[in-house]
Amino acid sequence: MQPHARQALEHWHTAWTAQQDAALVAFAAAFPGLGRPTGCCDPRMRVERPR
Repeated sequence: MQPHARQALEHWHTAWTAQQDAALVAFAAAFPGLGRPTGCCDPRMRVERPR
């Protein structure tokens, strides 16, 4: 793999990991009673839109 391609993938992975971590923090702050998702059976929310 070319050095610049490897570096781009590393940067992408770092950014993706940071985004996932931030999403988990936001989820825990918004729904403290649900706890931290494990990745196995993450909580799901059903959104009902007004008609």
